[in-house]
Amino acid sequence: MNRGVAVWNGQVFVGALDGRLIALDARTGKVNWEVAIVDPKLPYTITGAPRAIKGKVLIGNGGAEFGVRGFIGAYDVDSLTSTMGRRPSGREPVVMARASSSSLML
Repeated sequence: MNRGVAVWNGQVFVGALDGRLIALDARTGKVNWEVAIVDPKLPYTITGAPRAIKGKVLIGNGGAEFGVRGFIGAYDVDSLTSTMGRRPSGREPVVMARASSSSLML
């Protein structure tokens, strides 16, 4: 399943169900690069469309129905390096519990 693509500076970006973000050359269709943005050992999926903004491509993942927590990643369109710094570590339930009990959530 695919819900769309993003286009930026001659590249077409698409998320793959198996958790990859793929950049295609818009003219030739050749793969420029691809990167696995999720842990392949966990039941993550990507079905949503990426977004290209100011030289970065943003993509989210799914999998809540399989017991994993979603997150959004941002990648430089030319170097494919992550600009977000980290992936979920498994500590999110602890962090979210703390956050929901703080005055910030009031």
